[in-house]
Amino acid sequence: MTVLVTGGFFQAMNQLPAKEQAACTSFLTMFHANPKQPGISLERLDGISKQLWSGRVTQDLRAILYQEDDAWLLLHVDHHDPAYRWAERRDIGRHPVTGALQIVDVVETIVEKKIEKKKAVGLFDGRDDAYLMSLGVPPTWVPVIRQIVTDDDLLEVGVKLPEDVFDRLLRLSAGELVTPPAPVPPTKPLEVAASASAGFYVVTDAADLAAVLAAPLDRWIAFLHPSQRAIVEATPRGAVKVTGSAGTGKTVVAMHRARALARRDLRVLLTSFVTTLCENLQRNLRKLCTKNELAQIVVSTIDKQALAIARKVDSKLQPAVPEQVKKLVVELAGRHAAQFPPAFVVTEWDAVVDAQGLATWAEYRGASRTGRGKPLSVADRKLLWQVYGNVLATLETRHEATWSILCRRAIAALETGEVKSPFDAVVVDELQDLRPTALRLVRTLVGVHPEHLMLVGDAGQRIYAGKVALSSLGIDVRGRSTVLRINYRTTEQIRRAADLVASESTDDLDDGTEDRTSTRSLLRGPAPTFAAFPERAVELVDAVRWIKECRTKGIAAEEIAVFARTTKRAEETLTKLSNDGVAAAGLDDDHVTPGAIQVGTMHRAKGLEFKAVLVIDASADILPSPGLMKSAIDPQDRDNALARERQLLYVAMTRARDLLRVTWAGKPSSFLVPVVSPEEVPA
Repeated sequence: MTVLVTGGFFQAMNQLPAKEQAACTSFLTMFHANPKQPGISLERLDGISKQLWSGRVTQDLRAILYQEDDAWLLLHVDHHDPAYRWAERRDIGRHPVTGALQIVDVVETIVEKKIEKKKAVGLFDGRDDAYLMSLGVPPTWVPVIRQIVTDDDLLEVGVKLPEDVFDRLLRLSAGELVTPPAPVPPTKPLEVAASASAGFYVVTDAADLAAVLAAPLDRWIAFLHPSQRAIVEATPRGAVKVTGSAGTGKTVVAMHRARALARRDLRVLLTSFVTTLCENLQRNLRKLCTKNELAQIVVSTIDKQALAIARKVDSKLQPAVPEQVKKLVVELAGRHAAQFPPAFVVTEWDAVVDAQGLATWAEYRGASRTGRGKPLSVADRKLLWQVYGNVLATLETRHEATWSILCRRAIAALETGEVKSPFDAVVVDELQDLRPTALRLVRTLVGVHPEHLMLVGDAGQRIYAGKVALSSLGIDVRGRSTVLRINYRTTEQIRRAADLVASESTDDLDDGTEDRTSTRSLLRGPAPTFAAFPERAVELVDAVRWIKECRTKGIAAEEIAVFARTTKRAEETLTKLSNDGVAAAGLDDDHVTPGAIQVGTMHRAKGLEFKAVLVIDASADILPSPGLMKSAIDPQDRDNALARERQLLYVAMTRARDLLRVTWAGKPSSFLVPVVSPEEVPA
């Protein structure tokens, strides 16, 4: 017997009181063990779908199920009458063309509020019915699709369709050539038909069921869109790159890929740039994986792994403190290259020498400086290398190294065979923030199996490292790159505002560009609000007011976050909230504190999500950071710094799921030009 569970079942289950949720858990366990147990009391239902059944969870609670041969699909759960009404309004079965298992609303229940077709060309007027059905559009829905004129019409209707069908229609409306999916033969079992659509989870055994039931509130982790599942389960011939804007499920894909590789008995490294993100990944993996799968996966920053490998060659090795390295560079610059401004020598070290992990004069002499504002002759480079060479030599005598050099040493140890790679496969999350030497290291870790490397990221969220093309580092992802375009986390209104602040296109983390205009969100909600205040103290008064308003709407304290550009402003916000009797906690410990408003810097926002988010400090004198822009003396460094500041605001805004408010004192940041009135923006 095969048992499948839909995401909708868990969604309905989570709406019930705790006692009834526990009863649902017991029902699922009993049903998986033996659906013929008398206490389950299966009854066939009359309706559009002839294979629907109800199961008795409690005296008044009913589960709605679908049966095909020896396979069962759990669809919905509710009190008796609402559960039966739900079943009456659903059509469940295999699509006549694609063969995919679908759960769709009966058209009459949706078209009660018809879309009035304007005197304009419909989005899909150029496509015939046969083609639309080949994309998975249910036959009864074709007339409704014909009424769609605008993107908003599509969003309103699309959320009622199976996710994979909605995805194809979105891409089609954006001008893409969408190839129909390969049909599933009717002789294939139900789980195959379910795998061709989204939102179905196959329960393989009792342990698998227990893992899902242990965290039903996090059910989203267990479900993959068919396009995501294809990436996760693929056997590529080389490295794979997955990109997409915030909220498109990149991290979920990364975790599932790590799990899939672990199931092949491979030793997997799931890595990211900062410890905060790794801790989030580890927590979510525990909800997704079995103990055996977790035993095969190490979650760690790439820097930590570089240090561990390098220490197997030099056990005394320590990471150098960046401030002390900078001080050493300035000191040696005055001794060996006094004709160059100290700030320039430091910038050249950061942006060229250390960024590329250069360790010899020959490497620096031939290093690329494309885009740097000040050209350097060979003689200039030779002079500067006296500084940098001595910096490296001094650090070596101290058994210290920068993170870039640590990665380089780890690579050398692996390539010479002095150290054997502890991993067979690597999955990288937040690819855009890794330095070039770190990316070379992850490529080296997988050795002769580049097909065991997956890189996941979004150039639009780059807030640490500079631009780098994967191909320049020996990582070939040609023909194996996927862009995720459905946003599962934020509302369409928030997504649109955030994308306007960011950009309609970004680099694709390789040698091309990536268009973001065809991304759409499945959720809808109120538009974000933007507000200006005469001074910061008044801005904080409004912050308290808005937070209290959110609480009156039933939003839990820990589901509300405030993000500021600087640590000082975050601390001031915490003090203000405390003084006004609002429980709040900082995000410094990288954990969400129950019962408290979460307050932190915009950098701390990375990898988190909340129902309501307030972004303060979006003013012209704070964003972009004046200190950061002043220190960027090279034009390229200024451009990169400006882009990172813009992307930092984008990251903070896209942490919101339902409600977003952005405020500032005085004039707004120039980044807000697309979303605030022109007269408010400084010249």
